[in-house]
Order: sequence, then C-alpha cells, then structure tokens
Amino acid sequence: MVRLSEIRNIVGIKEASANFDQIARIISGTRKDFLVWSGNDNDTLPILALGGYGVISVASHLVGKQIKLMIDSFVAGKTEKAAELHRHLLPLFNVCFVVSNPYRSSTRSTRSALRLASRVCPSPSRTKSPPPSSGTP
Repeated sequence: MVRLSEIRNIVGIKEASANFDQIARIISGTRKDFLVWSGNDNDTLPILALGGYGVISVASHLVGKQIKLMIDSFVAGKTEKAAELHRHLLPLFNVCFVVSNPYRSSTRSTRSALRLASRVCPSPSRTKSPPPSSGTP
C-alpha cells in the first residue's frame, strides 16, 4: 500500500484489517495527503488516534449523527468526549457485525436494526435460488 500511495490518483484506502501495527505503518509510510479511512465502525477512534481520516461506515445508517460527533470531538481535541461516545456506540457496532451465516454476513443484523429504528429498508435484492431440478448432475 505504501508504494501504491505514491500514485497521485490514489487518494486513500479503506482499512478494515483491524491490524493496528499495519495501519500505523501505512499512515506513517505514505504521503501526508494520503487518507486512511476505517472500514470497521468499531476501529474508527483507534484509527483516528493513529492519524487516520474517518470511517466508511455501516452503523452510520443508524447513528450517523453520533459517529460524526465522535469524529468531530476527536478532531477538536475533545478526546475524552470522543472516547465516551465510542464506548457508548461499541455495543451497536458489535451487533451490526454479528456473522452467523457466512453467505449473509452482517446484512441480516443490519437490516433488522434498521427496521427496529423504524427506517425504510427494502427487501433483499437477490432472490433465493430455486432448488435444483431432478435433471441437475
């Protein structure tokens, strides 16, 4: 990633590895205007503390204002407030990423949370595959 950051058309990366040593190496080894976004809601504050830029978020569909306040608080130097918000949001972040079925990932729990929040959530875009016919090898 450090070498790729030298390409001017590449402005940043969504980092979702949860490997903070790797993330720190990316941030310290890339040009100053290369942006690192957290790809995991629960890693946002630690990545900001390492020099990251923000988050590409799933939970923001539910608590976008709170996530923005957390980031704004951190940027403004109000780290205690940012940490308090982060701790408050962690249970929701964790629920959004419960993976009970590897084929559905976090989609089901996120849709359920959106429904509970009385938000409009369309039906899944993919239909279930029909059962195989008797002529299927």
